[in-house]
Amino acid sequence: MVNQTQSQNNIRAFSQNIQNSSSFPLQNINNNITTANNLLQYLNSAQRNISLRNQENSSTNNQNDNFNINLSHSLNNPRFISFDNNNNNNNNNNNIIQENDLNQNNINNENGDFFFNNNFEGKLTQAHNGILTLINEERKKIKESQETVEKLRADYIVCKRKELEKLEKEKNELKHLFKLYNGVSENDILELNIGGTHEITTTRATLTKFKNSALAVFFSGQSPTPMLGDKIFIDRDGEQFINLVNFLRTGKFPIMKNKEEENKFKDELNFWKITVQEKKIFTKHFEFDPDWCAPTLNLTENNLILKKNNPNHGVVFCKSCLDEYNPYIQFKVKINIAYKEKSQLFIGLVNKSKYKLANLSSKLWRDSPSSYYWDIWGSTLIKTNENGARVGDMKGYGCIYTDKEVVLGIKFDNVKRTISFYKNGIDHGVAFRNVPSGLTPSIDVWFQEGTVEIQNNINFEEKTYL
Repeated sequence: MVNQTQSQNNIRAFSQNIQNSSSFPLQNINNNITTANNLLQYLNSAQRNISLRNQENSSTNNQNDNFNINLSHSLNNPRFISFDNNNNNNNNNNNIIQENDLNQNNINNENGDFFFNNNFEGKLTQAHNGILTLINEERKKIKESQETVEKLRADYIVCKRKELEKLEKEKNELKHLFKLYNGVSENDILELNIGGTHEITTTRATLTKFKNSALAVFFSGQSPTPMLGDKIFIDRDGEQFINLVNFLRTGKFPIMKNKEEENKFKDELNFWKITVQEKKIFTKHFEFDPDWCAPTLNLTENNLILKKNNPNHGVVFCKSCLDEYNPYIQFKVKINIAYKEKSQLFIGLVNKSKYKLANLSSKLWRDSPSSYYWDIWGSTLIKTNENGARVGDMKGYGCIYTDKEVVLGIKFDNVKRTISFYKNGIDHGVAFRNVPSGLTPSIDVWFQEGTVEIQNNINFEEKTYL
C-alpha cells in the first residue's frame, strides 16, 4: 500500500529543491537529478502497488454480492459511506450515509497531509512525466555548460599560441637587431688563434653551419668572444680544431694517420656538440673470379681470399661489378713481405670487356685499358683510356700509408658517376668523375707475400655531417 505521507513529503521536497534552484546553476544540477531519480523510483513503486490493489478489489467484487466502502481522512473529520445490496430490494430507504461536511475530492488534514482519490494513478503519471521533463532539462543544461567550457578552453589555447608565436617573432627580431648593432654578419671573415699554436682564417657562416651546436652559439655574436691581440682566441687543441674547420668546409671526415687521431677528432666534435650522421649500406656477397685470376695468385676459401707467395706481379678481377644496388666492396689486406719498391697494391674498377686474359700478368699499363686505379702506398690516381694510355694521373690522393695491415674500400656512385676510395672506413673523397657504369672491381698485386680478403656482409658507414 502506498505511504501517502512519504509521497507527499518527497514531492514537496523535490518542488522546494527546484524552487531554490530555479536558475539551474551548474553546481545544483547533480543534486536535482539525484532527487528526481529517487522520486521516480518511489512513484513507479506506488503505481505497481495501486495496480495490484485494483486487481484485488476486482476479484473481491466478483465473489461477493455485498461490498462496503469506507473512507476516512483524519481523526478530526471521519467520513463513512456504506452500501448494502442485500437490503436494496426490501428497504430502499434504509441506506445509511454518514458524512461530516467533507467534499468528494481530496481533503487536507491539520498536518497538511493529503491522500489520493480514485484519480491518483493519473496524477501519479502526470507527476512522473513532469519529473522526466525536469531531468531532461537538467541534462540539456549540463551538455550546454560542457560545450561552453570546451569552447572557452579551445579559445584560450588558440589565444596563448598566438601570443607565443608573437613573442618568438619579437625574440628573433631582437636577435637580428642585436647582430646589426654589433656589426655581426654571416659573411664576416674571422681570424682565429687556437691554443696559441695554430691560426686559421674562415667565415662566420662556416663556423655556424650547425645551428644548434655550441660552436654556432659561440660565434653567433650574442656574447663577446675572447681576443688575443686582434684574433679570436679558442682554447682548444690547434690541430683538431683545424680539422674541424676543414670538416665544416667540405662535409668530409679528414684523413687521419691512425685510430687515435680519429678518436681525438671525434672528441672535438662532441665538445662542440656537432652530431655526425652515419649512413649504413649493406653490401652483397662478392668473390674473386677464378677465370680472371693471374697464375701468380692463389684463390682459397671459396674464392674469398687471395694468397701470394712469390715476387711476380698479378691481377685479379671480381665476379660482379659495382652498381646502384651494390655500390661498395671492401678488402682486408695483410702484407708479410713487401715489394722492393714503394707501391704494394693497386685497387680500382676496370671495364673487363676491354681486358685480355693474357695480360693478367703484364706490368705494362697499356695492357690495362679502361681502368681507374688507386696506388695506395704511392698516393697516386691512375686512369687509362680504351687504348691503355695513361691520362690524367693525380698525385697526393690520400695520406701516406706504411702499415702492413689495412682495410680498403671502393664506392661507385651510380647517380653522380663517381668513384671514391676508403681506407680504414674513412672516405678519401671523389677520385674519378664521369665514370661509366658496368665496371668490375680489380686488384693489381705487387707485394711478395701476403693476403687480400673480400669482406662481405659488413656495414659500410659513410660519415657525413647532418
